[in-house]
Amino acid sequence: MKEFYDQYGGAVLSTMFDKYCYVTVRHLPRFFKYTSEFAYANIERVTSLDEIKHPLIRNLMKFKDMHEIRLSYEADLPARTGLGTSSSFAVGMLNAFYGM
Repeated sequence: MKEFYDQYGGAVLSTMFDKYCYVTVRHLPRFFKYTSEFAYANIERVTSLDEIKHPLIRNLMKFKDMHEIRLSYEADLPARTGLGTSSSFAVGMLNAFYGM
């Protein structure tokens, strides 16, 4: 805020790290009782989009009208660390969906 740094000064610190998240998506053959499977910290097997418990997966699946897929997610960092893992997951999932 301008009022603060005009009175007290300030500095900018910018860093980054080399940790990654991996999102893999493929079509799921119709050999199973479920139509989609998601593997992240949990494993979900569903027959409709409304059954998906993970809100980000559910909403992006609806947004892209995706069906009959298997999605797996692995990351170098655990969730809920405040280091942007949720955003990285969202971007990775969208890239994978657009790649299909």
